[in-house]
Amino acid sequence: QTHGYFCKTKDGIRSCNTCHFRPKEITPSDPTPAPNGDSPQGRVEGTNVTKGELADKGIKYLQVGGDWWNKCGDGWLNADAVFTRLPDRFVCEDWRTGRYIMRQDAGHGWPFEDASFDAVYSEHMFEHMLPMDGAAFLRESYRILKPGGVLRVTTPDLEKYLMGYAERKKGNKFLADHASRWPPCKACRACPSAATIVNNIFRNYEHKWVYDLEEMTRTAMHAGIPESAVKRSRRMGADLPAVLVEAIRRAETTGSARHQESAKENPTRCWLEQEIREQESLYVLITKPQL
Repeated sequence: QTHGYFCKTKDGIRSCNTCHFRPKEITPSDPTPAPNGDSPQGRVEGTNVTKGELADKGIKYLQVGGDWWNKCGDGWLNADAVFTRLPDRFVCEDWRTGRYIMRQDAGHGWPFEDASFDAVYSEHMFEHMLPMDGAAFLRESYRILKPGGVLRVTTPDLEKYLMGYAERKKGNKFLADHASRWPPCKACRACPSAATIVNNIFRNYEHKWVYDLEEMTRTAMHAGIPESAVKRSRRMGADLPAVLVEAIRRAETTGSARHQESAKENPTRCWLEQEIREQESLYVLITKPQL
């Protein structure tokens, strides 16, 4: 079945986010939203979006935590907890662009079969998770990767921040350069202290944990991922599979929104491997071995 959620009518035209499901997969059956507008519906435990369903929609890549504005087009499913007006853990079509979206808490189990995706991609989301939830995310993301698939995680690099603080009087300009691009607060925009900049990355933006490569590797190993599978990477590095590089580049073009000719607004750019974040970021690539 299909059902429209968070519908709006403008100039006599009704537009909805459209979700697809089998009645036995969703509970409760009543789609009436809660008083705050959120959907009370969710997926019945033990049911999944099948590989066949993903293939029918052309979905090969999963982006996690891109927020409501950063939705990739052809070949991508965009999952985030911010889509609260949608039933939990169902593939839906965004009413604006026709792009595929899913309401999902990244620390919970994915509603997909094993080996469903060529790549899972997450940029500056992992720092919003404590290690226990981060391990759950890595474990589940690794499970749904196809053999040879990759998990790409980008997050603020703890080592860069602490080295910038410790060496600030020895010519290390990391913190000053970072603050010039990302002012930590309006009140101290002109001259934030080094302590303010470091505390900002730990305590602002709803961040919960800041990782370095060692902490990321330990978290991955706790998730059951072999240490040898976790590698430091770099932005658009040569270690990225060519098909993923092409998918990233294609996703950044405005033409990658499906059915854009009938969408309700011009296509928005999907922004991956963000250059503005390169200076502060830890780039990690986790590869699932071939069988």
